[in-house]
Amino acid sequence: MFNITKMKIDKPVSEVFEAFVDPSRIGGFWFSSSSERWEEGKVITLRYDEYEAQGEIYITKIDLNKKIVFHWVQMKKEIRSRSS
Repeated sequence: MFNITKMKIDKPVSEVFEAFVDPSRIGGFWFSSSSERWEEGKVITLRYDEYEAQGEIYITKIDLNKKIVFHWVQMKKEIRSRSS
């Protein structure tokens, strides 16, 4: 699936960009918390306390004050068969 999300925010670009990548600020508008600063190549844990949920994203590209590209990390469960 490929989604592009856009929204209009009446704030300076640098302030909005920092609100996403800075874990101390992201809780003020989108997720409850972020595990660390968003940087290319990192896996970040995002939490929604309200829903008792969390997910991980992989940051693939960041263009300062322009673009953030990430992919949701899919959890893989290993299924082992047991012989009786």
